[in-house]
Amino acid sequence: MSKFIIILFIFLSFSSCYVGKAYKFRKYDLVDLPKFEADFFEPSKTPFQFKRGSISQKNKLELDSMLLGSNKYGFAVIRNDSILYEFYNTNIQDSSLLPSFSVAKSFISTLLGIALEEGKIKSLNEPITNYLPELAHRDSRFSKITIQHVLDMRSGIKSSENYYNPMSDVLKLGFGKNIWKKGLKLDIESEPGLKFEYKSANTQLLGFIIERSTGQKLQTYFDTKIYQPLQMSHRGSWIVDDPKHRTIRAFCCMNFALLDYAKFGKLILDKGQFNGKRVISEKWIENATNADTLTKYDGYKNQWWQWNSKSDHSFYARGLLNQYIHITPSKNLIIVHFGNSQNPNNPLKKGFEKRLEALF
Repeated sequence: MSKFIIILFIFLSFSSCYVGKAYKFRKYDLVDLPKFEADFFEPSKTPFQFKRGSISQKNKLELDSMLLGSNKYGFAVIRNDSILYEFYNTNIQDSSLLPSFSVAKSFISTLLGIALEEGKIKSLNEPITNYLPELAHRDSRFSKITIQHVLDMRSGIKSSENYYNPMSDVLKLGFGKNIWKKGLKLDIESEPGLKFEYKSANTQLLGFIIERSTGQKLQTYFDTKIYQPLQMSHRGSWIVDDPKHRTIRAFCCMNFALLDYAKFGKLILDKGQFNGKRVISEKWIENATNADTLTKYDGYKNQWWQWNSKSDHSFYARGLLNQYIHITPSKNLIIVHFGNSQNPNNPLKKGFEKRLEALF
């Protein structure tokens, strides 16, 4: 009897939409991207182009040998707006759309900063229930959680972040339908502000807050405030929950070309300006990426990570399968590397990251 119940549970689990999709697309190959419902962003009519630079032939061959056949889809090093090195693995081109995974979180925080500066959001110290009152109706304790708590992953919300458990909350958000409904059913686990706990549901709530505060779909606001101002060169996409609701999975799931991701790095490196035009204030960038602030908040602030380097202050946006937009202001340096595996050194030679620091 118990065996029958287990079989029945497995059948019901895989017949449910999100569990079946999570299993089917567990390897998340690029060929699977067209199978996901997504909204698209058109390239700029005047795309920005980085200049072309170079490195020594010896260093180029060394990097080529480490990257060829590796777990990297694409890799580029940019200094002073010049591409020093650019690499694409087999079957990958400069126009290929590469999945962001949680790199999207840093885009979302920047978009929320723009909404704040436009007065759409009054303050980061506002309770999230000012924009999501449904949460307070379910549990009054949600009124103690501020937007800043959510930005810093210190909200105390209850949500499992297990990418290998088919019943985890992050997979429900990643593969389920109507994620507004799922997001508004979140519960509370602990007091806000006490500790850092990385949970993707926080970023999804930020996406909801942007939509409520601006009165626009997230994809519309993003296209207007970031995609077009950054003069993207290629058509990009962002996966949505289902054809009916078309809610962006804000915590992940954007798909852009490698050098278009690098343009976001340029925006942050240039302290909120892009190609001479102000997109977001320098104050916002400084608050999110200042070395002392990042250290104070355990290496994570406003959806950005601190890079543990002894020589230079660096920070980065990071995705699950080794996607990075890595920024070192003192060197005026952007490194973008987008992978397809959780193991950063397989089959790269050990010490790859340290070698990069030495080369650039």
